[in-house]
Amino acid sequence: MADGIIDVQYPKVQQAIEELMEQTQGIITTLNNLEDELKPLVTTWEGADQESATAARRASRQILDRSGPGGRGSVRRFEDVRIRGRRGRR
Repeated sequence: MADGIIDVQYPKVQQAIEELMEQTQGIITTLNNLEDELKPLVTTWEGADQESATAARRASRQILDRSGPGGRGSVRRFEDVRIRGRRGRR
C-alpha cells in the first residue's frame, strides 16, 4: 500500500486460491478415504463408542460443509473471489 492505494496482484491471488483449493480437496479426499477404511470397524462398535464415532463424523461433515479453511464452503468462496477478481480487473 502506497499513498492510499492498495496494489492487488491478481495473478498471485489467483495462484494462492488455486493452491488453497487443491489443499482443501486433498483434505476432503483424505477424510473420505479414512471414513471408508473405518466403516467396517465402526459397524462392530456398540453403544457409546458407535455414538461417538457417528457424532465425530457428523461434526467433521458439518465443518466441511460450512466454512473455514478446508471446508467445502471455502472452496465455493475461493471460487467467488476468483470470479469477482476477474471482473474487477481493468
